[in-house]
Amino acid sequence: EEVCFTDTDGDQIRFRVMGRKIQEFTNGRLVAALDGVTALRANPKTGHIIDCTGSFTVPPADREEIFAKLQAMCQAYGAKWLVSQPLEFPRNNMGVSVVFQKL
Repeated sequence: EEVCFTDTDGDQIRFRVMGRKIQEFTNGRLVAALDGVTALRANPKTGHIIDCTGSFTVPPADREEIFAKLQAMCQAYGAKWLVSQPLEFPRNNMGVSVVFQKL
């Protein structure tokens, strides 16, 4: 079982199940070794995903499908699927809007 896509930076991302672990590859290179992927923190609004190796953004056109596949993979193989939403605050008196992302 695997999930493959190109992120917004043009990197080829692949999550593949090996045994009972989820392995992550970036541009063909294994980046999540030993224990594999243990958690993914995803923001459905922005497409941003953070894991033990760093972060990447899923393009809008693929986001719903990729998020559903990754969530199912995490649930099936014991990794945590964490969903985060940005915290948005109204514009200040200088017309600047501030957005914080809860991690």
